[in-house]
Amino acid sequence: TGCHLMSEEISYSYNSDHSNNNNNSQDDEQTAVITGDTKTAGSICLLLQAALPVALFTQRCARLKLVLKGGTNATFAPQYDYWERVFLPTLERHFRLESSAIQPTVIRRGYFPQGGGHVEVAIQPLINNICLPPLNLVERGDVTHISIRSYYAGNISSSMARQMTDAAISELQKNQNLCSPKQQPTVEIVHETNAVGSGYGILLVAETTTGCRLAGSALGQPQKRKRSSSSSGNDSLAAAAAVGRAAAQELLDTLNDGGCTDEWLQDQ
Repeated sequence: TGCHLMSEEISYSYNSDHSNNNNNSQDDEQTAVITGDTKTAGSICLLLQAALPVALFTQRCARLKLVLKGGTNATFAPQYDYWERVFLPTLERHFRLESSAIQPTVIRRGYFPQGGGHVEVAIQPLINNICLPPLNLVERGDVTHISIRSYYAGNISSSMARQMTDAAISELQKNQNLCSPKQQPTVEIVHETNAVGSGYGILLVAETTTGCRLAGSALGQPQKRKRSSSSSGNDSLAAAAAVGRAAAQELLDTLNDGGCTDEWLQDQ
């Protein structure tokens, strides 16, 4: 109650009867399906941040599936790629979770402004409310590997993704301790064919000898087309290169800080 203009108080009451909630259903007798839909390009990862702790500790079902819809790659929020390649592996390693405990699947990518992304996460709740071990990160160790994931969708060209990747690698190579000839980054350039809207971005992940994962990322904004296709193409490539440099610089800044996590992981 209290959800109206000029309200000074909002109260929530829990309803244990889910039968009238259209967002909840049962795949079978033991799997609960919970749907969250922003109906915009609102971040799916922000939905995950709120739902995952509750889902892991629920005792109401043996299995749970989150069906989340919105933006997979949105501004002012974690990219889904970051959640999958930094947050989730850190959770599994340091909280000693089995790989079967959290199993995400991207059904469709969704970009600004339409959204339309679709991610499903199968969760096996912890048995008998088992306690998770404390997170103990005190030694970052040395960087052993850097991976780059560059992605594009819609009317974004592959040349923009390549330009973004090359610019990121060039920025990294300015620091020989991170990108020596014996330690070349692993590069993955992905055309997201099943997506709503147009978008592109890049994620760089550094792994260390102690199991830390630190990242830098950036998201591009498709530009409006101009009359001159040549000038528009040059502008687009320049914009893609700037995105790559920004992501690489973010990673370099994080590594120079010397911490065991980047600023995004410590917030999540």
